[in-house]
Amino acid sequence: MKKLLLLTLIAFTLAACQKAKIAGPRSLASLNTAPNITYPATNNLTVGTAVSISPVNTGGTIPATVYGQVTTFAGSTASDTGHVDGIGTAARFNSAQQMALDASGNLYVTDTFNELIRKISPAGVVTTIAGTAGVTGFADGQGTSATFFYPDGIAIDASGNIFIADWVNSAIRKMTPAGAVTTFYQAIGFSFGPAGISFDSSGNLLVSAYNGNQIVKISPAGVATIIAGDPQWQVGFVDGTGTAAQFNYPSDVVTDATGNIYVADGFNNAIRKITPAGVVSTFAGSTAYTGSNVYNNPGGFADGIGTAALFNNATGFAMAPGGVLYVADRFNNDIRRIMPDATVNLVAGSATQVVGNADGVGTAAGFNWPDYVTIDGSTGIGYISEWSGNKIRKIVLTGYSLSGALPVGLSFDPKTGIISGTPTSAVSATTYTVTGFNAFGFSSNTFTIMVN
Repeated sequence: MKKLLLLTLIAFTLAACQKAKIAGPRSLASLNTAPNITYPATNNLTVGTAVSISPVNTGGTIPATVYGQVTTFAGSTASDTGHVDGIGTAARFNSAQQMALDASGNLYVTDTFNELIRKISPAGVVTTIAGTAGVTGFADGQGTSATFFYPDGIAIDASGNIFIADWVNSAIRKMTPAGAVTTFYQAIGFSFGPAGISFDSSGNLLVSAYNGNQIVKISPAGVATIIAGDPQWQVGFVDGTGTAAQFNYPSDVVTDATGNIYVADGFNNAIRKITPAGVVSTFAGSTAYTGSNVYNNPGGFADGIGTAALFNNATGFAMAPGGVLYVADRFNNDIRRIMPDATVNLVAGSATQVVGNADGVGTAAGFNWPDYVTIDGSTGIGYISEWSGNKIRKIVLTGYSLSGALPVGLSFDPKTGIISGTPTSAVSATTYTVTGFNAFGFSSNTFTIMVN
């Protein structure tokens, strides 16, 4: 009985990871829990007196990592294009797009303008597993004998089959673990244009039909139905139910633990939410829509809650345990975080939204049009593809994060969550929030600091 219960729990965990676009866990460590942190609610400090304020964590362990630490995993550190297999930064891509992780930690990437599917081992070894560099086409076949026309989205099912959104061919291709590529689904005409894809808990493939301005569900049998979006492919920005809703070139889709679907509505600069009943609403981002030019609806940068936040072409995202969304905010060159209450914050990338290539922590890191995000569910490490940067970045999404600037003289340790130092001037009571993240969820605690 205990063995049956354990197997059932493992299967449930794998299914949850699959639909959240995170890789399946590789050990029973996945049965751990989210953290549960608290700080003293009120902290009255004195100028010139050293202090140390530590969190108490009664939940799952928080790794001693630096939240928001960005490094280059594979591809050119100078954004150079090319097609080169190799290790880490010796490899070359030409507009890397969506990524998917298998149960062994291998990362699969659609290398769009190279017309390839690439594989990156946990050690950073890049190989080509399907397609021929620079050759467009629509041919099924074994591995590199198959051809694509701008492959975009990618997802892996529970059996290890790789599904590829073949954008210009308006098709979904399927690649078996043995490397055989076949056509799983093809729409008539260019109006489908699949971009980001993911699986739901029932094994249905969810597709952001970029050209069709729709969210489409394809069953394991290959039957497609429209979940939301105008049936005549009209561009717009309308909340509503099912086909009464409108999108503006949606580019990615993911589900949460309760079956809600989230859509990166790229040129509407918004994140949309679809309930299991098909009701579409705007979860975060501006609701402004000019209607005059689909590519120039008002974009911007602002942290905030829900529609008070601003994005500039939010193209791809992934959902971490606990319902936290990490968004590639392409034209802002940033990675944004959306908490379950729709609070949006900058995690990494330029505070002034400029292009960069630098590794670093938080705003010290630079991106060159980040495109998609995926998360390793066993480690809490995120991966980011760069459309113009032609590389894959790693980002640490575990550790402690602090909101707000501390009084002068105090510092925050992101590995331990400890606030320490000697305050140098009086400060009125100020509210701070610290959030601790591990691979299984998060915990936030709010408290005040006053210096007399």
